[in-house]
Amino acid sequence: MLERESAEARYYNTHPGATYEQAHAAANEVSNWQNQIPAPTYEDYSKPWRQTWA
Repeated sequence: MLERESAEARYYNTHPGATYEQAHAAANEVSNWQNQIPAPTYEDYSKPWRQTWA
């Protein structure tokens, strides 16, 4: 996501007066973070994460 935000900022710097939509589209060509979201793991955080010994 940082790579995409950096690309968006660079677009704004090199294209003064650009709209958010233009910068967003250009940044998505560099790194489309929406295609890189990992699938949910459905972890159960209500259980201890390690074994506790009595």
